[in-house]
Amino acid sequence: MKYLKHLIVLLTLYSCNEHANSKIVAQNTIVENFREQHVLGTDILKYIEYDEKVIALTHAAIIDGTGSTIKENQTVLVVNGQFYDIGEEDEITIPKDAVKIDCKDKTIIPGIIGMHNHLHIPQVPFTGEVAAKLYLASGVTTIQTCGSVSTEKEIQLSKKLKKGS
Repeated sequence: MKYLKHLIVLLTLYSCNEHANSKIVAQNTIVENFREQHVLGTDILKYIEYDEKVIALTHAAIIDGTGSTIKENQTVLVVNGQFYDIGEEDEITIPKDAVKIDCKDKTIIPGIIGMHNHLHIPQVPFTGEVAAKLYLASGVTTIQTCGSVSTEKEIQLSKKLKKGS
């Protein structure tokens, strides 16, 4: 069986908001009333390879998390960090200025929800900054902490992440 690489679409900073108050018009012009692009801090940007306004993930297999079968050869259009459109290649209009990423032999899955996580380890009071990045790098986009050394630090970290810094 052929080994498939997995491409995990992380939804921590980006919500799926199909066609929310937006449209693509005039053959490849993005209307600015699609939700504003998130402004990310430099400590986050160093981990991001693609920071363009429009990204087209092409030829991907998609597991949507609903229990339906895998959808093959799909295109995902990401505008300002949010999913704008998903479908067959011939159903999606890709703007000329979009960065195209070929996802052949890759699978896109929803973010994983961790239901029992900790942002500390024994003898180390708070590892939140590092732990959050490790969870995210592993595809975990949402966590529920189960015991905290510093609840206030975890709340501050959550607010910081919501701002994109």
